[in-house]
Amino acid sequence: MDSFSWLFSEEWIASQKRTMRIILRIIAVTICFSIAKSIALVARFWRLGVLRHLLVGSGMAGFLTAVSWMLTIAVGPFAAIQLWRLRASGHTATLLLATYTLTYYIAFGLIWRHTNSINPALWTAIGANAAVVALLLLPSAKRACQPKSALLISSR
Repeated sequence: MDSFSWLFSEEWIASQKRTMRIILRIIAVTICFSIAKSIALVARFWRLGVLRHLLVGSGMAGFLTAVSWMLTIAVGPFAAIQLWRLRASGHTATLLLATYTLTYYIAFGLIWRHTNSINPALWTAIGANAAVVALLLLPSAKRACQPKSALLISSR
């Protein structure tokens, strides 16, 4: 028996699937918090009467922020529920959201250099979204969201 045979043992593969499923469900819960935060933020700006000024008066940055909020509020619940259920559609929707958010924060950090744009919160957002995108691109994440019948077909 060679030294790498444990990589192909059924116990090891099963433990990796369980771990990935837990990680994906943690991401789904995180999406729920993001949705709640976005709704609260939009409601607060609306209540203060500055939502229109924020979106229209900020040019491209305001437009991209509006798109970000709309994606989070419109696609986020679907992504969270489907990812929690470990569906391929949840995997794809979450990958779309995380990729857009990563691009959004990179654009703000590198293109629109406001006085406070390079701060720890920005780098945390970039790092967290980059980690989610990288994790969702792993074959094991995609496999965790495949129906069992697809796994049987692909293993033949």
